[in-house]
Amino acid sequence: MTLRIAVWLLLVLTLAGCSSTQPAPGVVSTLVPEAGDAVTPDREPAGSAGSGSISGILLDEAGEPIADLGVFVATLTEGPTGERNIVSFSPTSSKRGTTDAQGRFIINDVPADMYSLAVWTPVSSALIPGPGEAEGEAIQLEVRAGRNTDVGTLRIKRPR
Repeated sequence: MTLRIAVWLLLVLTLAGCSSTQPAPGVVSTLVPEAGDAVTPDREPAGSAGSGSISGILLDEAGEPIADLGVFVATLTEGPTGERNIVSFSPTSSKRGTTDAQGRFIINDVPADMYSLAVWTPVSSALIPGPGEAEGEAIQLEVRAGRNTDVGTLRIKRPR
C-alpha cells in the first residue's frame, strides 16, 4: 500500500468514526517557513494556560487566497517504529479555524504538542503540506504554551 493511499485511508476511517487495530503508515515532514515568516512570534495567543495558537495563510496553486475554508488541527500519533507519523483529525471534535478573505486563519487554545494541519469540506479532505512539499505530505509543527506558531504562507490545491 502506498503512503498516499494509507494516509487517505486513515483520514476516511477517522471521518467515518471508525478505527483500525493496525496503524497505517503516516507522514513525517518538517516545517520550513518561507523567508520573512516568523515561526513563533512573541505575542501571546488567546486561550488557556498550557495552550498556544496556530496561524498562517492559505493560498491556492495560482497564489490566490482561499476564503471560508476550515483548517483543522491534526494529531500526530506514534507509529510502530516509535516515530510520530500517523496523522488524524475529526471535523466534529478537532480544534479548527476558518480562513478569511485573504486566506488568513488562526486556531486558538491548542494544547502544547506536535501537530499537522488538514482542510475539510463536505466533499473532500486533505493534509496541508509544508512549504515546498508535495501534495499528500503533511506539515509538522510544534505548539508551545503561551506562544503563537505562525506557519507562514502555505499553498494547497483548492478544495472542491
